[in-house]
Amino acid sequence: MFGLIPTNPNITTQKAENGVLTAVCVDADTERILQRQRVFAMLGSPLLIYAGVKMDGPLWLKATVAAMGGACFYAHFTAYTTIKPYLERN
Repeated sequence: MFGLIPTNPNITTQKAENGVLTAVCVDADTERILQRQRVFAMLGSPLLIYAGVKMDGPLWLKATVAAMGGACFYAHFTAYTTIKPYLERN
């Protein structure tokens, strides 16, 4: 679907000696698709901010919706910029 859904993800995990999961890793092709998802979410997050400002309702609800837009952008932007240098090496 628009190149936003990984079709054959290769996921590996690492565990500590005590059996606790310490890392979950996906292959580079899957991560490139996830990067597209992050860009899509970053582009859509201002709509949540706008909706929060324009919607009718109590102030707490408006602030919550707008804050969700800000948090969505921040989380996806941080993940995108963290991963991007590693994908450029390949």
